[in-house]
Amino acid sequence: MKNKLFSLAIIFSLFFISISVAQIDSAKQNDDFFEDFDKPMRRFKLGGAGGFTMNYLFINTKDLNTFLALGKTGQLSEKGMFLYGGEGYGYVMFLKNIRMGGMGASGTLTASSPLQLIPNTSDYLKREVQLDVSYGGFLVGYSQPILPRLDIALDVMIGGGEMNLQVWRTKNPFHQWDSIWTHIGNPQYNETEYSQRLDGEFFTYQVSLNIEYAMLQWLGVRVGAGYSGMTAPEWKLDEKYSIDGVPTSISAQGFAVNFGIFAGFFGD
Repeated sequence: MKNKLFSLAIIFSLFFISISVAQIDSAKQNDDFFEDFDKPMRRFKLGGAGGFTMNYLFINTKDLNTFLALGKTGQLSEKGMFLYGGEGYGYVMFLKNIRMGGMGASGTLTASSPLQLIPNTSDYLKREVQLDVSYGGFLVGYSQPILPRLDIALDVMIGGGEMNLQVWRTKNPFHQWDSIWTHIGNPQYNETEYSQRLDGEFFTYQVSLNIEYAMLQWLGVRVGAGYSGMTAPEWKLDEKYSIDGVPTSISAQGFAVNFGIFAGFFGD
């Protein structure tokens, strides 16, 4: 689903950026369109941009770590996680200072337990866990110029998100292709290799308040804060079997801060 989310975000971004480019081409017919960038603000925003975003999500992993402890895996960080992604938008000429587009982001947390000696052997078990979080969707926002080059913007994203949890147990990180199939077909094989994948799909929304500064007419930066929410979960085991009874606290929602750098046209 992750690829679908990012594909959707790219489609939305490109569509609305293309609209903004058409608007700029039309506006160029006015002689004063490219007046000094630092002159007083225009009556409405126009243009569009796309770029790289970095988010720090204060995700709640404390409850998840309670369950991971039952499996004797490592404990995931409870301080939060980075998510990296992209965003693109274009201003809609007939709606003052309204912009539309798409965005997506993803991040990973990993942990492993200390090696554990297998009784009556010289082998050691290693347990690992990996949490992947991703989201993406349609973006709509309102931008209000407060000073030349400086805007404050309220953005809302509506889309889908995923929370994928993978756990592994192995006594040997190096494996041979032929032995994998031999072990599967041998009923006497004492299995120490183990892996499972838990996938949660959510309806996702994000609200953020951002401060945006255009360093150049084609280059801008952003800092902001907001909240990412996830509801209506559907969980699967190994991408096939339904899972019931998952606590509602097991989700990737929480407050977040973000930073972004964008290229495009930042006209007022």
